[in-house]
Amino acid sequence: HHIIQLPQWRENTPRGARRQSTMLSAINEGLLELAQRDPDFFVYGQDVGSPKGGVFGATAMLVTKFPERAISSPLNEQLIVGITAGAGMIEGKARCAEIQFVDYHQSAAQTLRMAARIQYQSYGDWSVPFLLRTKSGSGGGGPISSSSAGGGAFGHSNAGEQWFTSIPGMITVCPATPFDAKGLLLEAARAQSPVTFLERGRLYRSEPPKDSNSNIIAAMAEYWKVPDGYYTLPLGKARRLRIGDGSPSIAIICWGTMVLEACTAAADTVNRVGGTIEIVDLRTLAPFDEEAVAATVRDANRVIVVTEESDLTSFGRHIHSWIVQNCFYDLDGTPAFIAAVQAPAAPYNGPEEIAFFPTARTIEAKIEELLAE
Repeated sequence: HHIIQLPQWRENTPRGARRQSTMLSAINEGLLELAQRDPDFFVYGQDVGSPKGGVFGATAMLVTKFPERAISSPLNEQLIVGITAGAGMIEGKARCAEIQFVDYHQSAAQTLRMAARIQYQSYGDWSVPFLLRTKSGSGGGGPISSSSAGGGAFGHSNAGEQWFTSIPGMITVCPATPFDAKGLLLEAARAQSPVTFLERGRLYRSEPPKDSNSNIIAAMAEYWKVPDGYYTLPLGKARRLRIGDGSPSIAIICWGTMVLEACTAAADTVNRVGGTIEIVDLRTLAPFDEEAVAATVRDANRVIVVTEESDLTSFGRHIHSWIVQNCFYDLDGTPAFIAAVQAPAAPYNGPEEIAFFPTARTIEAKIEELLAE
Protein backbone atom coordinates (compact mmCIF):
# COMPACT_ATOMS: atom_id res chain seq x y z
CA HIS A 1 0.00 0.00 0.00
CA HIS A 2 2.96 2.35 0.29
CA ILE A 3 3.72 1.95 -3.42
CA ILE A 4 0.48 3.53 -4.67
CA GLN A 5 -1.90 5.68 -2.66
CA LEU A 6 -5.40 5.59 -4.12
CA PRO A 7 -7.67 8.17 -2.52
CA GLN A 8 -10.42 6.76 -0.33
CA TRP A 9 -13.43 7.36 -2.54
CA ARG A 10 -16.42 8.95 -0.84
CA GLU A 11 -19.83 8.13 -2.24
CA ASN A 12 -21.16 11.30 -3.84
CA THR A 13 -24.19 11.81 -6.05
CA PRO A 14 -23.77 14.41 -8.81
CA ARG A 15 -26.22 17.17 -7.98
CA GLY A 16 -25.86 19.36 -11.03
CA ALA A 17 -28.12 19.15 -14.04
CA ARG A 18 -26.86 16.61 -16.57
CA ARG A 19 -26.47 17.72 -20.16
CA GLN A 20 -25.11 16.32 -23.38
CA SER A 21 -21.38 16.92 -23.56
CA THR A 22 -18.11 15.89 -25.13
CA MET A 23 -15.04 14.57 -23.40
CA LEU A 24 -13.19 17.77 -24.27
CA SER A 25 -15.84 19.90 -22.54
CA ALA A 26 -15.87 17.52 -19.57
CA ILE A 27 -12.10 17.85 -19.12
CA ASN A 28 -12.36 21.63 -19.41
CA GLU A 29 -15.02 21.63 -16.70
CA GLY A 30 -12.96 19.36 -14.47
CA LEU A 31 -9.90 21.59 -14.65
CA LEU A 32 -12.04 24.64 -13.94
CA GLU A 33 -13.57 22.92 -10.89
CA LEU A 34 -10.08 22.19 -9.55
CA ALA A 35 -9.02 25.80 -10.04
CA GLN A 36 -12.12 27.11 -8.29
CA ARG A 37 -11.57 24.81 -5.30
CA ASP A 38 -7.83 25.41 -4.93
CA PRO A 39 -6.44 28.93 -5.49
CA ASP A 40 -2.96 27.49 -6.12
CA PHE A 41 -3.96 24.89 -8.72
CA PHE A 42 -2.46 25.41 -12.18
CA VAL A 43 -1.97 23.67 -15.52
CA TYR A 44 1.48 23.84 -17.11
CA GLY A 45 2.22 22.78 -20.67
CA GLN A 46 2.82 23.86 -24.24
CA ASP A 47 0.33 26.51 -25.40
CA VAL A 48 -2.12 25.82 -22.55
CA GLY A 49 -2.28 29.55 -21.82
CA SER A 50 -3.14 30.52 -25.39
CA PRO A 51 -6.66 31.81 -26.15
CA LYS A 52 -7.45 28.46 -27.78
CA GLY A 53 -6.46 26.62 -24.60
CA GLY A 54 -3.77 24.37 -25.97
CA VAL A 55 -3.57 22.44 -29.21
CA PHE A 56 -6.84 20.61 -28.45
CA GLY A 57 -8.56 23.35 -26.44
CA ALA A 58 -8.63 21.41 -23.16
CA THR A 59 -7.78 24.49 -21.06
CA ALA A 60 -9.99 27.01 -22.88
CA MET A 61 -12.36 27.47 -19.92
CA LEU A 62 -9.44 27.86 -17.53
CA VAL A 63 -7.87 30.51 -19.77
CA THR A 64 -11.16 32.44 -19.77
CA LYS A 65 -11.79 32.32 -16.01
CA PHE A 66 -8.28 32.04 -14.52
CA PRO A 67 -5.77 32.98 -17.22
CA GLU A 68 -2.90 33.20 -14.74
CA ARG A 69 -3.38 29.49 -13.89
CA ALA A 70 -3.05 28.17 -17.43
CA ILE A 71 0.69 28.62 -17.93
CA SER A 72 2.34 28.03 -21.28
CA SER A 73 5.68 26.26 -21.07
CA PRO A 74 8.71 25.95 -23.33
CA LEU A 75 8.79 22.90 -25.58
CA ASN A 76 10.47 20.78 -22.91
CA GLU A 77 8.62 17.79 -21.43
CA GLN A 78 11.25 17.24 -18.76
CA LEU A 79 10.71 20.81 -17.55
CA ILE A 80 6.91 20.47 -17.67
CA VAL A 81 6.90 17.35 -15.52
CA GLY A 82 9.65 18.57 -13.19
CA ILE A 83 7.94 21.89 -12.39
CA THR A 84 4.54 20.29 -11.85
CA ALA A 85 5.70 17.28 -9.85
CA GLY A 86 7.96 19.50 -7.73
CA ALA A 87 5.09 21.86 -6.94
CA GLY A 88 2.91 18.93 -5.93
CA MET A 89 5.65 17.51 -3.73
CA ILE A 90 6.11 20.82 -1.90
CA GLU A 91 2.43 21.71 -1.54
CA GLY A 92 0.98 18.23 -1.04
CA LYS A 93 -1.68 18.81 -3.70
CA ALA A 94 -1.82 17.77 -7.33
CA ARG A 95 -0.89 20.27 -10.02
CA CYS A 96 -1.50 19.44 -13.67
CA ALA A 97 1.07 18.92 -16.40
CA GLU A 98 -0.03 18.66 -20.01
CA ILE A 99 2.16 16.89 -22.56
CA GLN A 100 0.57 17.54 -25.94
CA PHE A 101 1.12 14.00 -27.23
CA VAL A 102 2.00 10.89 -25.25
CA ASP A 103 4.63 10.03 -27.87
CA TYR A 104 6.91 12.66 -26.28
CA HIS A 105 6.72 11.45 -22.69
CA GLN A 106 10.12 9.82 -23.10
CA SER A 107 11.79 13.22 -22.82
CA ALA A 108 10.59 13.24 -19.20
CA ALA A 109 11.08 9.54 -18.47
CA GLN A 110 13.60 9.87 -15.66
CA THR A 111 11.55 12.50 -13.81
CA LEU A 112 8.34 10.48 -14.16
CA ARG A 113 9.99 7.37 -12.78
CA MET A 114 11.49 9.29 -9.87
CA ALA A 115 8.21 11.00 -9.02
CA ALA A 116 6.45 7.64 -8.92
CA ARG A 117 8.93 6.04 -6.52
CA ILE A 118 9.65 8.86 -4.03
CA GLN A 119 6.89 7.76 -1.68
CA TYR A 120 8.35 4.24 -1.60
CA GLN A 121 11.95 5.42 -1.27
CA SER A 122 11.12 7.81 1.56
CA TYR A 123 9.16 5.19 3.54
CA GLY A 124 6.04 7.30 3.10
CA ASP A 125 7.55 10.55 4.39
CA TRP A 126 7.21 12.24 0.98
CA SER A 127 4.54 12.07 -1.70
CA VAL A 128 4.42 13.50 -5.21
CA PRO A 129 0.79 14.18 -6.08
CA PHE A 130 0.50 15.40 -9.63
CA LEU A 131 -1.63 14.95 -12.73
CA LEU A 132 -0.12 14.26 -16.13
CA ARG A 133 -2.69 14.74 -18.87
CA THR A 134 -1.77 13.75 -22.41
CA LYS A 135 -3.43 13.01 -25.72
CA SER A 136 -2.89 9.38 -26.62
CA GLY A 137 -3.90 6.81 -29.19
CA SER A 138 -5.08 7.12 -32.76
CA GLY A 139 -5.86 10.52 -34.17
CA GLY A 140 -8.90 11.67 -36.06
CA GLY A 141 -12.05 13.13 -34.58
CA GLY A 142 -14.29 10.22 -33.67
CA PRO A 143 -14.58 6.45 -33.32
CA ILE A 144 -12.33 4.65 -35.77
CA SER A 145 -15.20 2.84 -37.47
CA SER A 146 -16.99 6.07 -38.38
CA SER A 147 -14.00 8.22 -39.36
CA SER A 148 -12.53 8.56 -42.84
CA ALA A 149 -10.10 11.30 -41.86
CA GLY A 150 -6.45 10.61 -41.22
CA GLY A 151 -5.07 10.74 -37.74
CA GLY A 152 -1.84 11.25 -35.86
CA ALA A 153 0.39 9.16 -38.12
CA PHE A 154 3.94 8.30 -37.04
CA GLY A 155 4.56 10.91 -34.36
CA HIS A 156 1.18 11.25 -32.65
CA SER A 157 -0.53 7.84 -32.49
CA ASN A 158 1.13 5.94 -29.66
CA ALA A 159 -1.26 4.48 -27.08
CA GLY A 160 1.14 4.96 -24.17
CA GLU A 161 -0.28 2.62 -21.56
CA GLN A 162 2.36 -0.06 -22.09
CA TRP A 163 4.97 2.35 -20.67
CA PHE A 164 3.07 4.12 -17.89
CA THR A 165 1.56 0.95 -16.44
CA SER A 166 5.06 -0.50 -16.12
CA ILE A 167 6.11 2.14 -13.56
CA PRO A 168 5.63 1.05 -9.93
CA GLY A 169 3.94 3.88 -8.07
CA MET A 170 2.17 5.40 -11.08
CA ILE A 171 -1.63 5.38 -11.34
CA THR A 172 -2.80 5.23 -14.96
CA VAL A 173 -6.31 6.19 -16.09
CA CYS A 174 -7.89 6.00 -19.55
CA PRO A 175 -11.55 7.11 -19.70
CA ALA A 176 -13.91 6.22 -22.54
CA THR A 177 -16.79 8.65 -21.91
CA PRO A 178 -17.29 12.32 -20.98
CA PHE A 179 -18.99 11.39 -17.68
CA ASP A 180 -16.04 9.25 -16.64
CA ALA A 181 -13.45 11.74 -17.86
CA LYS A 182 -14.67 14.52 -15.56
CA GLY A 183 -15.38 12.34 -12.52
CA LEU A 184 -12.10 10.43 -12.75
CA LEU A 185 -10.08 13.60 -13.33
CA LEU A 186 -11.51 15.20 -10.20
CA GLU A 187 -10.82 12.07 -8.16
CA ALA A 188 -7.30 11.76 -9.61
CA ALA A 189 -6.49 15.21 -8.21
CA ARG A 190 -7.10 13.79 -4.71
CA ALA A 191 -4.48 11.06 -5.07
CA GLN A 192 -1.15 11.37 -3.28
CA SER A 193 0.52 9.30 -6.01
CA PRO A 194 1.23 10.57 -9.54
CA VAL A 195 -1.60 9.97 -12.00
CA THR A 196 -1.22 9.70 -15.76
CA PHE A 197 -4.49 10.58 -17.47
CA LEU A 198 -4.51 9.18 -21.01
CA GLU A 199 -6.96 11.11 -23.17
CA ARG A 200 -7.76 9.34 -26.43
CA GLY A 201 -7.74 11.91 -29.22
CA ARG A 202 -10.61 10.21 -31.02
CA LEU A 203 -12.81 10.59 -27.97
CA TYR A 204 -12.40 14.33 -27.44
CA ARG A 205 -15.42 15.11 -29.64
CA SER A 206 -17.00 11.69 -30.15
CA GLU A 207 -20.70 10.94 -29.85
CA PRO A 208 -22.12 7.88 -28.07
CA PRO A 209 -21.44 4.65 -29.97
CA LYS A 210 -24.05 3.43 -32.45
CA ASP A 211 -24.90 0.12 -34.02
CA SER A 212 -24.67 -0.42 -37.78
CA ASN A 213 -28.24 0.90 -38.13
CA SER A 214 -27.12 4.23 -36.61
CA ASN A 215 -29.05 3.63 -33.39
CA ILE A 216 -27.33 4.96 -30.27
CA ILE A 217 -26.47 2.09 -27.93
CA ALA A 218 -28.73 2.66 -24.94
CA ALA A 219 -26.33 1.22 -22.36
CA MET A 220 -23.78 3.93 -23.20
CA ALA A 221 -25.97 6.96 -23.96
CA GLU A 222 -26.19 8.25 -20.38
CA TYR A 223 -22.40 8.56 -20.08
CA TRP A 224 -22.40 11.42 -22.59
CA LYS A 225 -24.54 13.43 -20.16
CA VAL A 226 -22.24 15.22 -17.74
CA PRO A 227 -23.41 16.81 -14.46
CA ASP A 228 -22.62 20.42 -13.73
CA GLY A 229 -20.40 21.05 -10.74
CA TYR A 230 -18.19 18.74 -8.72
CA TYR A 231 -18.44 14.95 -8.54
CA THR A 232 -15.91 12.14 -8.42
CA LEU A 233 -15.71 8.52 -9.55
CA PRO A 234 -13.55 5.87 -7.86
CA LEU A 235 -10.11 5.06 -9.23
CA GLY A 236 -9.31 1.38 -9.66
CA LYS A 237 -12.91 0.40 -10.47
CA ALA A 238 -14.08 -0.93 -13.83
CA ARG A 239 -17.57 -0.55 -15.29
CA ARG A 240 -19.46 -3.63 -16.49
CA LEU A 241 -22.06 -3.04 -19.20
CA ARG A 242 -24.36 -5.71 -20.62
CA ILE A 243 -25.73 -5.52 -24.12
CA GLY A 244 -28.67 -7.89 -24.48
CA ASP A 245 -30.76 -9.74 -21.92
CA GLY A 246 -29.68 -12.59 -19.71
CA SER A 247 -26.33 -14.04 -18.75
CA PRO A 248 -23.39 -13.10 -20.97
CA SER A 249 -21.91 -15.65 -23.36
CA ILE A 250 -18.83 -13.51 -24.07
CA ALA A 251 -17.02 -10.75 -22.17
CA ILE A 252 -14.95 -8.07 -23.89
CA ILE A 253 -12.34 -6.32 -21.74
CA CYS A 254 -11.20 -2.98 -23.10
CA TRP A 255 -10.60 0.73 -22.35
CA GLY A 256 -10.53 4.07 -24.12
CA THR A 257 -11.56 4.12 -27.78
CA MET A 258 -11.88 0.34 -27.86
CA VAL A 259 -14.88 0.54 -25.52
CA LEU A 260 -16.86 2.29 -28.25
CA GLU A 261 -15.72 -0.16 -30.90
CA ALA A 262 -16.56 -3.12 -28.64
CA CYS A 263 -20.03 -1.74 -27.88
CA THR A 264 -20.81 -1.39 -31.58
CA ALA A 265 -19.57 -4.93 -32.26
CA ALA A 266 -21.57 -6.34 -29.35
CA ALA A 267 -24.76 -4.50 -30.31
CA ASP A 268 -24.57 -5.65 -33.92
CA THR A 269 -23.99 -9.24 -32.84
CA VAL A 270 -26.87 -9.21 -30.35
CA ASN A 271 -29.17 -7.56 -32.91
CA ARG A 272 -28.34 -10.30 -35.39
CA VAL A 273 -28.21 -13.50 -33.32
CA GLY A 274 -29.51 -12.54 -29.87
CA GLY A 275 -27.82 -13.35 -26.59
CA THR A 276 -25.87 -11.10 -24.25
CA ILE A 277 -22.35 -9.71 -24.37
CA GLU A 278 -20.67 -7.97 -21.45
CA ILE A 279 -18.31 -5.04 -21.96
CA VAL A 280 -15.82 -4.37 -19.18
CA ASP A 281 -14.44 -0.83 -19.39
CA LEU A 282 -11.37 -0.89 -17.14
CA ARG A 283 -11.23 2.94 -16.82
CA THR A 284 -8.23 2.68 -14.46
CA LEU A 285 -5.41 0.62 -15.96
CA ALA A 286 -3.00 0.67 -13.03
CA PRO A 287 -4.10 -0.61 -10.65
CA PHE A 288 -6.79 -2.35 -12.71
CA ASP A 289 -9.94 -3.84 -11.18
CA GLU A 290 -8.96 -7.48 -10.70
CA GLU A 291 -12.26 -8.34 -9.01
CA ALA A 292 -14.33 -7.08 -11.95
CA VAL A 293 -12.19 -8.91 -14.49
CA ALA A 294 -12.36 -12.17 -12.53
CA ALA A 295 -16.12 -11.80 -12.06
CA THR A 296 -16.82 -11.28 -15.75
CA VAL A 297 -14.70 -14.31 -16.65
CA ARG A 298 -16.72 -16.41 -14.16
CA ASP A 299 -19.97 -15.19 -15.69
CA ALA A 300 -19.11 -15.44 -19.39
CA ASN A 301 -16.37 -18.12 -19.58
CA ARG A 302 -15.27 -16.75 -22.96
CA VAL A 303 -13.22 -13.58 -23.14
CA ILE A 304 -11.79 -11.13 -25.66
CA VAL A 305 -9.18 -8.53 -24.67
CA VAL A 306 -9.03 -5.56 -27.06
CA THR A 307 -6.30 -2.91 -27.04
CA GLU A 308 -5.32 -0.02 -29.29
CA GLU A 309 -1.65 -0.80 -28.67
CA SER A 310 0.58 -2.68 -31.06
CA ASP A 311 1.03 -6.18 -29.72
CA LEU A 312 4.62 -5.84 -28.58
CA THR A 313 4.83 -6.43 -24.81
CA SER A 314 1.62 -4.45 -24.44
CA PHE A 315 -0.53 -3.71 -21.40
CA GLY A 316 -3.29 -5.65 -23.15
CA ARG A 317 -1.06 -8.73 -23.12
CA HIS A 318 -0.59 -8.25 -19.38
CA ILE A 319 -4.38 -8.37 -18.90
CA HIS A 320 -4.59 -11.40 -21.18
CA SER A 321 -1.90 -13.31 -19.26
CA TRP A 322 -3.38 -12.27 -15.90
CA ILE A 323 -6.69 -13.85 -16.92
CA VAL A 324 -5.00 -17.09 -17.99
CA GLN A 325 -3.00 -17.24 -14.77
CA ASN A 326 -5.76 -16.29 -12.33
CA CYS A 327 -9.01 -17.39 -14.00
CA PHE A 328 -7.91 -20.55 -15.80
CA TYR A 329 -10.61 -22.86 -14.44
CA ASP A 330 -13.40 -20.42 -15.32
CA LEU A 331 -12.43 -20.33 -19.01
CA ASP A 332 -14.04 -22.43 -21.74
CA GLY A 333 -11.08 -21.72 -24.01
CA THR A 334 -8.05 -19.54 -24.54
CA PRO A 335 -8.93 -15.83 -24.22
CA ALA A 336 -8.88 -14.08 -27.58
CA PHE A 337 -6.66 -11.05 -28.09
CA ILE A 338 -7.05 -8.18 -30.56
CA ALA A 339 -4.49 -5.40 -30.99
CA ALA A 340 -3.18 -2.95 -33.56
CA VAL A 341 -0.83 -4.09 -36.30
CA GLN A 342 2.71 -4.93 -35.19
CA ALA A 343 4.33 -1.94 -36.85
CA PRO A 344 6.26 1.10 -35.58
CA ALA A 345 3.46 3.59 -36.07
CA ALA A 346 0.06 4.17 -37.65
CA PRO A 347 -0.28 5.45 -41.23
CA TYR A 348 -1.81 8.88 -41.74
CA ASN A 349 -4.59 8.36 -44.29
CA GLY A 350 -8.02 7.23 -43.15
CA PRO A 351 -8.45 3.85 -44.88
CA GLU A 352 -5.00 2.63 -43.83
CA GLU A 353 -5.50 3.85 -40.27
CA ILE A 354 -8.78 1.92 -40.08
CA ALA A 355 -6.90 -1.18 -41.21
CA PHE A 356 -4.17 -0.55 -38.62
CA PHE A 357 -6.30 -0.37 -35.45
CA PRO A 358 -8.96 -2.77 -34.14
CA THR A 359 -12.46 -1.75 -35.19
CA ALA A 360 -16.00 -2.91 -34.50
CA ARG A 361 -15.77 -5.18 -37.55
CA THR A 362 -12.63 -6.97 -36.39
CA ILE A 363 -14.10 -7.40 -32.92
CA GLU A 364 -17.40 -8.68 -34.34
CA ALA A 365 -15.54 -11.24 -36.45
CA LYS A 366 -13.76 -12.52 -33.34
CA ILE A 367 -17.08 -12.73 -31.46
CA GLU A 368 -18.51 -14.86 -34.28
CA GLU A 369 -15.45 -17.09 -34.15
CA LEU A 370 -15.85 -17.69 -30.40
CA LEU A 371 -19.60 -18.27 -30.64
CA ALA A 372 -19.00 -20.93 -33.29
CA GLU A 373 -16.65 -22.94 -31.07
